[in-house]
Amino acid sequence: MIRRTRPDKLKYQLSLGLYEAASLEELKRDTEASSRSEVIREALALYGFAVEATKRGGAVSIRHSDGSVAMVAVRGLEVVRRAFSSSGT
Repeated sequence: MIRRTRPDKLKYQLSLGLYEAASLEELKRDTEASSRSEVIREALALYGFAVEATKRGGAVSIRHSDGSVAMVAVRGLEVVRRAFSSSGT
């Protein structure tokens, strides 16, 4: 459900499982976000960056303090990777 609150904002109703709700609260606490909405906005920005990088043939990874690298595996990124690698773009 989408409700218009102001001309420049939309309000969404979101259903989360217990695990996801706890993760949202933990992220809010760990990042000192002012609201759950702020956490979601930041998560969308990061996910958008990852999708755009994947579209250009890139990959998203995390470099740990010991120098090791872990690839980020998210189902949505695999969908984008397959779509853009098969389309030739």
